Amino acid sequence: MLTDVEIVLIQLCFEADPPDSVATEAFACLEALEDSGKTINRSRAGIAAACLVYAYGLVDLASSPTQEEIAAMAGTTPMTTYTRRNELEAVLEAE
Repeated sequence: MLTDVEIVLIQLCFEADPPDSVATEAFACLEALEDSGKTINRSRAGIAAACLVYAYGLVDLASSPTQEEIAAMAGTTPMTTYTRRNELEAVLEAE
């Protein structure tokens, strides 16, 4: 069964249409956040946007959507995306 955040990330990937490598990284990021408990009481859209933004940063592409564009697609604010992205980075660095 999919979690609410996974569903939001699937919808966001459908709209943003990232390359498969970016989508794979985004779901790996989400798994790390879920394992650390950082998805509890947080905006699902903000988490999904942060995972996609971070994944785009990991995969070297000539062009990718900006954080603001991804936040708008997810229906959240750039600040929420930025905050969730920082939490994600901290989780990944602690691994």
